[in-house]
Amino acid sequence: MMAAAFRNRMLRAAALLAALAGPLAQPPAVAQAAAQTAAQAAPKPKPSASEAFQKQDNGTFLELHARFLARAKSGPVGLLFLGDSITAGWQRAPHIWEAYYGKYQPANFGIGGARTQNLIWQIEHGELAGIAPKVTVLMMGTNNSLEYDASEIAAANRKIVSMIRARLPETRILVLGIFPRGPRDPKGGPVTPAAVDEAAKRMATIEAVNRDLATLDDGGMVRFLDIGAVFLGQDGRIPKSIMPDQLHPGPAGYQLWADAMQPLLDSMMKGGFTSREELGALFEAEGEAPFPSPYAGTLTFSALKAKYVSGNGHGYRHELKTVARYRQTVAATREHFSASVTPTLPAGAKTIVAQYHAEGLDTLVKVYVQDTADPGGIDGRADNGVFDVLARLKGTDGKEVTTALGTVRSGERFGLDIRFDGGSAIVAATTATHGAIDTGRTPIKADSGKIYFKFGDYLQARDPATQAHTSSSAKWDEYFRQKGIGSSEVRFNGIQFTRG
Repeated sequence: MMAAAFRNRMLRAAALLAALAGPLAQPPAVAQAAAQTAAQAAPKPKPSASEAFQKQDNGTFLELHARFLARAKSGPVGLLFLGDSITAGWQRAPHIWEAYYGKYQPANFGIGGARTQNLIWQIEHGELAGIAPKVTVLMMGTNNSLEYDASEIAAANRKIVSMIRARLPETRILVLGIFPRGPRDPKGGPVTPAAVDEAAKRMATIEAVNRDLATLDDGGMVRFLDIGAVFLGQDGRIPKSIMPDQLHPGPAGYQLWADAMQPLLDSMMKGGFTSREELGALFEAEGEAPFPSPYAGTLTFSALKAKYVSGNGHGYRHELKTVARYRQTVAATREHFSASVTPTLPAGAKTIVAQYHAEGLDTLVKVYVQDTADPGGIDGRADNGVFDVLARLKGTDGKEVTTALGTVRSGERFGLDIRFDGGSAIVAATTATHGAIDTGRTPIKADSGKIYFKFGDYLQARDPATQAHTSSSAKWDEYFRQKGIGSSEVRFNGIQFTRG
Protein backbone atom coordinates (compact mmCIF):
# COMPACT_ATOMS: atom_id res chain seq x y z
CA MET A 1 0.00 0.00 0.00
CA MET A 2 2.73 2.41 0.96
CA ALA A 3 4.68 1.59 -2.22
CA ALA A 4 1.64 2.12 -4.36
CA ALA A 5 0.95 5.45 -2.68
CA PHE A 6 4.55 6.51 -3.10
CA ARG A 7 4.44 5.50 -6.79
CA ASN A 8 1.30 7.56 -7.34
CA ARG A 9 2.88 10.59 -5.70
CA MET A 10 5.93 10.27 -7.90
CA LEU A 11 3.82 10.00 -11.04
CA ARG A 12 1.92 13.16 -10.12
CA ALA A 13 5.21 14.98 -9.45
CA ALA A 14 6.60 13.87 -12.80
CA ALA A 15 3.49 15.11 -14.58
CA LEU A 16 3.77 18.47 -12.82
CA LEU A 17 7.42 18.84 -13.80
CA ALA A 18 6.58 17.98 -17.40
CA ALA A 19 3.86 20.60 -17.43
CA LEU A 20 6.21 23.20 -16.04
CA ALA A 21 8.98 22.27 -18.43
CA GLY A 22 6.71 22.28 -21.47
CA PRO A 23 6.95 25.99 -22.28
CA LEU A 24 10.64 26.01 -21.55
CA ALA A 25 11.16 23.13 -23.91
CA GLN A 26 9.52 24.92 -26.84
CA PRO A 27 11.77 25.81 -29.77
CA PRO A 28 13.04 29.44 -29.56
CA ALA A 29 11.06 30.58 -32.60
CA VAL A 30 7.81 29.22 -31.18
CA ALA A 31 8.45 30.78 -27.79
CA GLN A 32 9.24 34.16 -29.38
CA ALA A 33 6.05 34.06 -31.45
CA ALA A 34 4.00 33.21 -28.40
CA ALA A 35 5.54 36.12 -26.48
CA GLN A 36 4.78 38.55 -29.31
CA THR A 37 1.18 37.37 -29.47
CA ALA A 38 0.80 37.87 -25.73
CA ALA A 39 2.31 41.35 -25.94
CA GLN A 40 -0.07 42.35 -28.76
CA ALA A 41 -3.04 41.06 -26.82
CA ALA A 42 -2.12 43.01 -23.67
CA PRO A 43 -3.88 46.42 -23.40
CA LYS A 44 -1.65 49.37 -24.20
CA PRO A 45 -1.33 51.99 -21.47
CA LYS A 46 -3.25 55.16 -22.30
CA PRO A 47 -1.09 58.24 -22.99
CA SER A 48 -1.03 60.96 -20.37
CA ALA A 49 -3.62 63.70 -20.90
CA SER A 50 -0.69 66.12 -20.85
CA GLU A 51 1.36 64.30 -23.50
CA ALA A 52 1.65 65.75 -27.00
CA PHE A 53 -0.04 63.39 -29.42
CA GLN A 54 -0.95 63.71 -33.10
CA LYS A 55 -4.59 62.83 -33.68
CA GLN A 56 -4.92 59.68 -35.78
CA ASP A 57 -7.62 60.07 -38.43
CA ASN A 58 -8.04 60.11 -42.21
CA GLY A 59 -5.64 63.03 -42.59
CA THR A 60 -8.06 65.79 -41.55
CA PHE A 61 -6.03 66.68 -38.45
CA LEU A 62 -2.82 67.37 -40.39
CA GLU A 63 -4.77 69.14 -43.13
CA LEU A 64 -6.30 71.51 -40.58
CA HIS A 65 -2.94 71.96 -38.88
CA ALA A 66 -1.47 73.11 -42.22
CA ARG A 67 -4.43 75.42 -42.72
CA PHE A 68 -3.94 76.98 -39.28
CA LEU A 69 -0.24 77.58 -39.94
CA ALA A 70 -1.20 79.32 -43.18
CA ARG A 71 -3.79 81.46 -41.36
CA ALA A 72 -1.16 82.54 -38.87
CA LYS A 73 1.03 83.75 -41.72
CA SER A 74 -1.74 85.40 -43.73
CA GLY A 75 -2.45 88.38 -41.46
CA PRO A 76 -3.02 89.64 -37.93
CA VAL A 77 -4.96 87.56 -35.42
CA GLY A 78 -6.65 89.66 -32.76
CA LEU A 79 -8.79 86.93 -31.19
CA LEU A 80 -7.94 83.22 -31.19
CA PHE A 81 -10.20 80.28 -30.34
CA LEU A 82 -8.62 76.94 -29.35
CA GLY A 83 -10.64 73.80 -28.77
CA ASP A 84 -12.37 70.75 -30.19
CA SER A 85 -15.46 70.22 -32.36
CA ILE A 86 -17.57 72.51 -30.16
CA THR A 87 -15.19 75.36 -30.98
CA ALA A 88 -14.76 74.28 -34.60
CA GLY A 89 -18.55 74.29 -34.87
CA TRP A 90 -18.74 78.06 -35.01
CA GLN A 91 -18.88 77.46 -38.77
CA ARG A 92 -22.50 76.41 -38.18
CA ALA A 93 -23.30 79.94 -37.02
CA PRO A 94 -21.24 82.22 -39.31
CA HIS A 95 -23.63 85.16 -38.94
CA ILE A 96 -23.17 85.15 -35.15
CA TRP A 97 -19.40 84.70 -35.46
CA GLU A 98 -19.13 87.67 -37.79
CA ALA A 99 -21.45 89.89 -35.76
CA TYR A 100 -19.63 89.32 -32.48
CA TYR A 101 -16.03 88.59 -33.47
CA GLY A 102 -15.51 89.89 -37.00
CA LYS A 103 -14.22 93.22 -35.68
CA TYR A 104 -11.45 91.42 -33.74
CA GLN A 105 -9.66 89.74 -36.70
CA PRO A 106 -10.54 86.30 -35.34
CA ALA A 107 -9.08 82.85 -36.02
CA ASN A 108 -10.57 79.49 -35.05
CA PHE A 109 -8.08 76.63 -34.50
CA GLY A 110 -10.65 74.14 -33.16
CA ILE A 111 -10.51 70.55 -34.43
CA GLY A 112 -13.30 68.00 -34.23
CA GLY A 113 -12.59 65.09 -31.88
CA ALA A 114 -9.48 66.73 -30.45
CA ARG A 115 -8.31 65.94 -26.94
CA THR A 116 -5.95 67.85 -24.68
CA GLN A 117 -3.02 65.83 -26.07
CA ASN A 118 -3.82 66.93 -29.61
CA LEU A 119 -3.93 70.63 -28.73
CA ILE A 120 -0.60 70.31 -26.94
CA TRP A 121 0.78 68.79 -30.15
CA GLN A 122 -0.68 71.65 -32.20
CA ILE A 123 1.01 74.22 -29.99
CA GLU A 124 4.32 72.34 -29.97
CA HIS A 125 4.21 72.25 -33.76
CA GLY A 126 3.99 75.98 -34.28
CA GLU A 127 0.34 77.03 -34.41
CA LEU A 128 0.97 80.00 -32.09
CA ALA A 129 4.11 81.14 -33.91
CA GLY A 130 4.02 84.54 -35.56
CA ILE A 131 0.69 85.69 -34.07
CA ALA A 132 -0.13 88.06 -31.21
CA PRO A 133 -3.83 87.87 -30.34
CA LYS A 134 -5.10 90.17 -27.62
CA VAL A 135 -7.20 87.30 -26.24
CA THR A 136 -7.16 83.52 -26.64
CA VAL A 137 -10.37 81.66 -25.78
CA LEU A 138 -9.66 78.11 -24.61
CA MET A 139 -12.08 75.25 -23.99
CA MET A 140 -10.75 71.70 -24.07
CA GLY A 141 -11.40 68.40 -22.36
CA THR A 142 -14.86 67.02 -23.12
CA ASN A 143 -13.35 64.30 -25.34
CA ASN A 144 -11.09 63.24 -22.46
CA SER A 145 -13.92 63.05 -19.96
CA LEU A 146 -14.64 59.31 -20.20
CA GLU A 147 -11.14 57.84 -20.01
CA TYR A 148 -9.40 60.39 -17.77
CA ASP A 149 -10.17 61.68 -14.31
CA ALA A 150 -10.72 65.34 -13.50
CA SER A 151 -7.25 65.94 -12.07
CA GLU A 152 -5.60 64.65 -15.28
CA ILE A 153 -7.77 66.83 -17.54
CA ALA A 154 -7.30 69.91 -15.35
CA ALA A 155 -3.52 69.36 -15.26
CA ALA A 156 -3.48 69.15 -19.07
CA ASN A 157 -5.41 72.42 -19.32
CA ARG A 158 -2.98 74.04 -16.91
CA LYS A 159 -0.13 72.88 -19.13
CA ILE A 160 -1.86 74.36 -22.19
CA VAL A 161 -2.34 77.69 -20.39
CA SER A 162 1.36 77.68 -19.44
CA MET A 163 2.33 76.94 -23.04
CA ILE A 164 0.20 79.82 -24.30
CA ARG A 165 1.64 82.17 -21.67
CA ALA A 166 5.19 81.16 -22.59
CA ARG A 167 4.67 81.72 -26.31
CA LEU A 168 2.27 84.67 -26.14
CA PRO A 169 3.17 86.58 -22.95
CA GLU A 170 1.09 89.63 -23.90
CA THR A 171 -2.03 87.62 -24.70
CA ARG A 172 -4.86 87.36 -22.20
CA ILE A 173 -6.41 83.92 -21.87
CA LEU A 174 -10.12 83.32 -21.33
CA VAL A 175 -10.51 79.75 -20.05
CA LEU A 176 -14.06 78.51 -20.49
CA GLY A 177 -15.56 75.84 -18.30
CA ILE A 178 -16.25 72.71 -20.33
CA PHE A 179 -19.83 72.84 -21.57
CA PRO A 180 -22.46 70.40 -20.24
CA ARG A 181 -23.40 67.38 -22.32
CA GLY A 182 -26.31 64.97 -22.20
CA PRO A 183 -27.04 61.32 -23.03
CA ARG A 184 -26.50 60.63 -26.71
CA ASP A 185 -25.91 58.01 -29.36
CA PRO A 186 -23.07 59.29 -31.61
CA LYS A 187 -24.79 57.66 -34.60
CA GLY A 188 -28.14 59.28 -33.84
CA GLY A 189 -29.83 56.15 -32.57
CA PRO A 190 -32.01 55.76 -29.49
CA VAL A 191 -30.52 56.73 -26.14
CA THR A 192 -29.80 53.64 -24.08
CA PRO A 193 -29.44 53.26 -20.30
CA ALA A 194 -25.71 52.81 -20.89
CA ALA A 195 -25.62 56.20 -22.66
CA VAL A 196 -27.40 57.80 -19.69
CA ASP A 197 -24.83 56.30 -17.31
CA GLU A 198 -21.97 57.45 -19.51
CA ALA A 199 -23.32 61.01 -19.67
CA ALA A 200 -23.64 61.12 -15.87
CA LYS A 201 -20.07 59.90 -15.47
CA ARG A 202 -18.77 62.46 -17.95
CA MET A 203 -20.67 65.30 -16.29
CA ALA A 204 -19.31 64.42 -12.85
CA THR A 205 -15.81 64.64 -14.33
CA ILE A 206 -16.56 67.87 -16.21
CA GLU A 207 -17.96 69.58 -13.12
CA ALA A 208 -14.87 68.62 -11.13
CA VAL A 209 -12.58 69.88 -13.92
CA ASN A 210 -14.40 73.20 -14.01
CA ARG A 211 -14.06 73.65 -10.26
CA ASP A 212 -10.32 73.14 -10.63
CA LEU A 213 -9.98 75.43 -13.65
CA ALA A 214 -11.77 78.25 -11.82
CA THR A 215 -8.66 78.63 -9.65
CA LEU A 216 -6.65 79.65 -12.74
CA ASP A 217 -8.40 83.03 -12.72
CA ASP A 218 -5.87 85.64 -11.59
CA GLY A 219 -8.09 88.61 -12.38
CA GLY A 220 -5.66 89.82 -15.05
CA MET A 221 -3.94 87.80 -17.76
CA VAL A 222 -5.95 84.61 -17.16
CA ARG A 223 -9.71 84.68 -16.58
CA PHE A 224 -12.14 81.80 -16.10
CA LEU A 225 -15.78 81.80 -17.14
CA ASP A 226 -18.29 78.98 -16.68
CA ILE A 227 -21.38 79.64 -18.80
CA GLY A 228 -22.69 76.08 -18.76
CA ALA A 229 -25.92 77.04 -16.99
CA VAL A 230 -27.14 79.07 -19.98
CA PHE A 231 -27.52 75.87 -22.02
CA LEU A 232 -29.84 74.19 -19.51
CA GLY A 233 -33.61 74.29 -19.39
CA GLN A 234 -35.64 74.70 -16.22
CA ASP A 235 -35.55 70.92 -15.72
CA GLY A 236 -31.74 70.93 -15.72
CA ARG A 237 -31.54 69.21 -19.11
CA ILE A 238 -30.18 70.50 -22.40
CA PRO A 239 -33.00 71.37 -24.82
CA LYS A 240 -32.57 69.88 -28.28
CA SER A 241 -33.12 73.34 -29.71
CA ILE A 242 -29.86 74.37 -28.01
CA MET A 243 -27.75 71.22 -28.54
CA PRO A 244 -29.55 68.92 -31.00
CA ASP A 245 -27.19 66.00 -30.32
CA GLN A 246 -26.67 66.84 -26.63
CA LEU A 247 -23.03 67.81 -27.25
CA HIS A 248 -22.65 70.32 -30.09
CA PRO A 249 -24.53 73.64 -29.97
CA GLY A 250 -26.85 74.55 -32.78
CA PRO A 251 -27.20 78.18 -33.90
CA ALA A 252 -29.35 78.98 -30.84
CA GLY A 253 -26.65 77.50 -28.62
CA TYR A 254 -23.92 79.57 -30.25
CA GLN A 255 -26.05 82.66 -29.72
CA LEU A 256 -26.26 81.85 -26.00
CA TRP A 257 -22.49 81.32 -25.93
CA ALA A 258 -21.78 84.64 -27.62
CA ASP A 259 -24.16 86.59 -25.37
CA ALA A 260 -22.85 85.03 -22.14
CA MET A 261 -19.19 85.48 -23.01
CA GLN A 262 -19.30 88.93 -24.59
CA PRO A 263 -19.16 91.20 -21.51
CA LEU A 264 -15.97 89.62 -20.18
CA LEU A 265 -14.46 89.12 -23.61
CA ASP A 266 -15.13 92.74 -24.54
CA SER A 267 -13.41 93.98 -21.40
CA MET A 268 -10.42 91.72 -22.02
CA MET A 269 -10.13 92.91 -25.62
CA LYS A 270 -10.19 96.53 -24.43
CA GLY A 271 -7.23 96.06 -22.13
CA GLY A 272 -8.39 94.17 -19.09
CA PHE A 273 -9.20 96.97 -16.63
CA THR A 274 -10.51 100.50 -16.33
CA SER A 275 -7.78 103.09 -15.92
CA ARG A 276 -7.06 104.94 -12.71
CA GLU A 277 -7.92 108.20 -14.44
CA GLU A 278 -11.40 106.96 -15.39
CA LEU A 279 -12.13 105.49 -11.96
CA GLY A 280 -10.77 108.61 -10.28
CA ALA A 281 -13.14 110.78 -12.29
CA LEU A 282 -16.20 108.59 -11.66
CA PHE A 283 -15.74 107.68 -8.00
CA GLU A 284 -14.86 109.20 -4.65
CA ALA A 285 -13.50 107.33 -1.66
CA GLU A 286 -15.12 106.64 1.68
CA GLY A 287 -11.92 106.19 3.63
CA GLU A 288 -8.46 106.64 2.18
CA ALA A 289 -8.05 106.41 -1.60
CA PRO A 290 -7.28 102.76 -2.42
CA PHE A 291 -5.20 103.35 -5.55
CA PRO A 292 -1.71 101.82 -5.43
CA SER A 293 1.21 103.09 -7.47
CA PRO A 294 1.58 101.75 -10.05
CA TYR A 295 -2.04 100.81 -10.62
CA ALA A 296 -2.73 97.77 -12.80
CA GLY A 297 -6.43 97.13 -12.32
CA THR A 298 -6.23 95.97 -8.68
CA LEU A 299 -7.69 97.78 -5.67
CA THR A 300 -7.60 96.56 -2.06
CA PHE A 301 -10.07 97.73 0.58
CA SER A 302 -9.99 97.20 4.36
CA ALA A 303 -12.86 98.51 6.46
CA LEU A 304 -11.06 97.78 9.73
CA LYS A 305 -8.00 99.75 8.65
CA ALA A 306 -9.93 102.68 7.18
CA LYS A 307 -12.62 102.74 9.92
CA TYR A 308 -14.70 105.17 7.89
CA VAL A 309 -17.99 106.05 9.60
CA SER A 310 -20.93 107.35 7.58
CA GLY A 311 -23.93 109.00 9.14
CA ASN A 312 -26.30 106.05 8.75
CA GLY A 313 -24.14 102.95 8.45
CA HIS A 314 -24.14 99.66 10.31
CA GLY A 315 -20.40 99.10 10.27
CA TYR A 316 -17.09 100.49 9.09
CA ARG A 317 -16.63 101.23 5.40
CA HIS A 318 -13.84 101.46 2.89
CA GLU A 319 -15.44 101.97 -0.50
CA LEU A 320 -15.53 103.89 -3.74
CA LYS A 321 -18.87 105.46 -4.68
CA THR A 322 -20.10 107.31 -7.75
CA VAL A 323 -19.60 111.06 -7.49
CA ALA A 324 -22.75 113.19 -7.48
CA ARG A 325 -22.45 114.60 -10.99
CA TYR A 326 -22.55 111.15 -12.59
CA ARG A 327 -25.58 109.84 -10.69
CA GLN A 328 -28.79 109.16 -12.62
CA THR A 329 -32.27 107.81 -12.04
CA VAL A 330 -32.99 104.08 -12.10
CA ALA A 331 -34.51 104.39 -15.57
CA ALA A 332 -31.51 106.28 -16.97
CA THR A 333 -28.70 104.26 -15.36
CA ARG A 334 -26.84 101.97 -17.77
CA GLU A 335 -23.64 100.66 -16.17
CA HIS A 336 -21.59 97.49 -16.15
CA PHE A 337 -19.14 96.45 -13.42
CA SER A 338 -16.98 93.33 -13.42
CA ALA A 339 -14.02 92.19 -11.36
CA SER A 340 -12.41 89.21 -9.74
CA VAL A 341 -13.02 89.54 -5.99
CA THR A 342 -10.89 88.02 -3.23
CA PRO A 343 -12.24 88.45 0.31
CA THR A 344 -9.80 87.71 3.14
CA LEU A 345 -11.96 87.63 6.24
CA PRO A 346 -12.09 85.88 9.61
CA ALA A 347 -14.78 83.28 10.29
CA GLY A 348 -18.06 84.93 11.27
CA ALA A 349 -17.52 88.11 9.24
CA LYS A 350 -20.09 89.67 6.91
CA THR A 351 -19.39 92.42 4.39
CA ILE A 352 -21.05 94.09 1.43
CA VAL A 353 -18.67 94.16 -1.54
CA ALA A 354 -20.89 96.01 -4.03
CA GLN A 355 -24.22 97.84 -4.01
CA TYR A 356 -26.51 100.27 -5.78
CA HIS A 357 -27.82 102.87 -3.37
CA ALA A 358 -30.53 105.49 -3.72
CA GLU A 359 -29.79 109.03 -2.57
CA GLY A 360 -31.99 108.39 0.46
CA LEU A 361 -31.58 105.35 2.66
CA ASP A 362 -32.85 102.81 0.15
CA THR A 363 -30.44 100.12 -1.14
CA LEU A 364 -31.54 98.57 -4.42
CA VAL A 365 -28.81 96.01 -5.11
CA LYS A 366 -26.44 94.45 -2.57
CA VAL A 367 -23.80 91.74 -2.88
CA TYR A 368 -22.81 90.13 0.42
CA VAL A 369 -19.94 87.86 1.38
CA GLN A 370 -20.92 86.41 4.72
CA ASP A 371 -20.18 83.64 7.19
CA THR A 372 -23.38 84.18 9.16
CA ALA A 373 -26.59 82.23 9.59
CA ASP A 374 -28.90 82.86 6.64
CA PRO A 375 -31.44 80.42 5.15
CA GLY A 376 -31.00 82.14 1.79
CA GLY A 377 -27.40 80.95 1.47
CA ILE A 378 -26.09 77.74 -0.01
CA ASP A 379 -24.16 77.03 3.20
CA GLY A 380 -26.28 79.24 5.42
CA ARG A 381 -24.35 78.49 8.60
CA ALA A 382 -22.41 80.83 10.86
CA ASP A 383 -18.78 80.86 11.96
CA ASN A 384 -17.57 77.84 9.99
CA GLY A 385 -15.24 79.62 7.55
CA VAL A 386 -17.54 79.06 4.56
CA PHE A 387 -18.74 82.39 3.14
CA ASP A 388 -21.97 82.61 1.18
CA VAL A 389 -22.02 85.00 -1.77
CA LEU A 390 -25.54 86.47 -1.85
CA ALA A 391 -27.25 89.06 -4.02
CA ARG A 392 -30.28 90.98 -2.77
CA LEU A 393 -32.26 92.98 -5.33
CA LYS A 394 -35.25 95.17 -4.51
CA GLY A 395 -38.00 94.57 -7.04
CA THR A 396 -40.65 96.96 -8.25
CA ASP A 397 -42.93 95.84 -5.40
CA GLY A 398 -40.34 97.06 -2.88
CA LYS A 399 -39.53 93.53 -1.69
CA GLU A 400 -35.99 92.18 -1.60
CA VAL A 401 -35.28 88.99 -3.52
CA THR A 402 -32.26 86.98 -2.37
CA THR A 403 -30.23 84.81 -4.74
CA ALA A 404 -27.45 82.49 -3.55
CA LEU A 405 -24.53 82.87 -5.98
CA GLY A 406 -22.08 80.36 -4.49
CA THR A 407 -19.66 79.93 -1.60
CA VAL A 408 -16.00 80.78 -1.06
CA ARG A 409 -13.45 80.50 1.71
CA SER A 410 -11.24 83.29 2.96
CA GLY A 411 -8.59 84.10 0.37
CA GLU A 412 -10.52 82.37 -2.44
CA ARG A 413 -11.34 84.34 -5.55
CA PHE A 414 -14.70 84.63 -7.30
CA GLY A 415 -15.83 86.48 -10.41
CA LEU A 416 -18.45 89.22 -9.99
CA ASP A 417 -20.46 90.82 -12.78
CA ILE A 418 -23.17 93.46 -12.23
CA ARG A 419 -25.16 95.00 -15.04
CA PHE A 420 -27.69 97.80 -14.48
CA ASP A 421 -29.63 98.50 -17.64
CA GLY A 422 -32.35 101.16 -17.65
CA GLY A 423 -34.59 99.94 -14.87
CA SER A 424 -33.42 96.36 -14.44
CA ALA A 425 -30.34 94.68 -12.98
CA ILE A 426 -28.63 91.31 -13.14
CA VAL A 427 -25.88 90.09 -10.80
CA ALA A 428 -23.71 87.07 -11.59
CA ALA A 429 -20.91 85.35 -9.69
CA THR A 430 -18.56 82.54 -10.66
CA THR A 431 -17.12 80.52 -7.79
CA ALA A 432 -14.77 77.55 -7.90
CA THR A 433 -17.25 75.37 -6.03
CA HIS A 434 -20.53 76.24 -7.73
CA GLY A 435 -19.60 77.70 -11.12
CA ALA A 436 -21.59 80.54 -12.67
CA ILE A 437 -24.91 81.57 -11.08
CA ASP A 438 -26.89 84.73 -11.76
CA THR A 439 -29.99 86.44 -10.41
CA GLY A 440 -31.75 86.69 -13.73
CA ARG A 441 -32.76 90.09 -15.04
CA THR A 442 -34.79 91.82 -12.31
CA PRO A 443 -36.87 95.01 -12.68
CA ILE A 444 -35.77 97.40 -9.92
CA LYS A 445 -37.86 99.68 -7.74
CA ALA A 446 -37.73 103.19 -9.19
CA ASP A 447 -38.68 106.74 -8.28
CA SER A 448 -37.57 110.21 -9.33
CA GLY A 449 -34.42 110.11 -7.19
CA LYS A 450 -30.91 109.31 -8.36
CA ILE A 451 -28.87 106.23 -7.56
CA TYR A 452 -25.17 105.48 -7.28
CA PHE A 453 -22.84 102.49 -7.33
CA LYS A 454 -20.41 101.55 -4.56
CA PHE A 455 -17.84 98.79 -4.19
CA GLY A 456 -15.26 97.85 -1.58
CA ASP A 457 -15.49 96.51 1.99
CA TYR A 458 -18.52 97.53 4.09
CA LEU A 459 -18.02 95.33 7.16
CA GLN A 460 -21.31 94.69 8.95
CA ALA A 461 -21.70 94.91 12.74
CA ARG A 462 -24.49 94.70 15.32
CA ASP A 463 -25.17 95.71 18.88
CA PRO A 464 -23.42 92.89 20.79
CA ALA A 465 -26.07 92.95 23.53
CA THR A 466 -29.24 92.92 21.39
CA GLN A 467 -27.96 91.80 17.95
CA ALA A 468 -29.90 94.74 16.46
CA HIS A 469 -28.47 97.16 13.91
CA THR A 470 -26.67 100.09 15.51
CA SER A 471 -24.89 103.23 14.31
CA SER A 472 -22.57 103.29 17.36
CA SER A 473 -18.95 102.67 16.35
CA ALA A 474 -18.14 101.82 19.99
CA LYS A 475 -20.63 98.96 19.81
CA TRP A 476 -19.17 97.89 16.46
CA ASP A 477 -15.76 97.63 18.08
CA GLU A 478 -17.15 95.51 20.89
CA TYR A 479 -19.03 93.31 18.42
CA PHE A 480 -15.89 92.70 16.38
CA ARG A 481 -13.89 92.00 19.55
CA GLN A 482 -16.39 89.44 20.79
CA LYS A 483 -16.56 87.76 17.38
CA GLY A 484 -12.78 87.67 17.01
CA ILE A 485 -12.91 89.78 13.84
CA GLY A 486 -9.63 91.65 13.92
CA SER A 487 -8.96 92.14 10.23
CA SER A 488 -10.73 92.50 6.91
CA GLU A 489 -9.61 92.83 3.30
CA VAL A 490 -11.41 92.69 -0.03
CA ARG A 491 -9.28 92.80 -3.18
CA PHE A 492 -10.68 93.53 -6.65
CA ASN A 493 -8.66 92.46 -9.71
CA GLY A 494 -9.27 93.32 -13.34
CA ILE A 495 -11.79 96.04 -12.50
CA GLN A 496 -14.00 97.04 -15.42
CA PHE A 497 -16.60 99.80 -15.08
CA THR A 498 -18.39 101.22 -18.11
CA ARG A 499 -21.29 103.59 -18.56
CA GLY A 500 -23.32 104.06 -21.67
